[in-house]
Amino acid sequence: VMPVDKMKLVMWDLLQAGNYATIQKEKDTSIKQFNTAYMAQVLQLYKIGKDDFFKSFDYYQTHPELNKILFDSISAYSQRKRGDLYKGDLHKKIE
Repeated sequence: VMPVDKMKLVMWDLLQAGNYATIQKEKDTSIKQFNTAYMAQVLQLYKIGKDDFFKSFDYYQTHPELNKILFDSISAYSQRKRGDLYKGDLHKKIE
């Protein structure tokens, strides 16, 4: 089972890939396999197999206290990423 810190990053990237796939599907309705392809790329990036990911995912789903920690961690990570983006935009406007 992946530790929370690694699972958080994998989940974050999977969520981002899913959002991107949704946008791409809206642009081209003939595309059907974006989610699967992007998921495979994210898992490959982290050097984990689909079965290993789902084993960890299922583990967190069946342990509510750990699942809460995981999703709180993802939420905090998201807030930090958003803050970093705003800092970058603000900095660019000042220059």
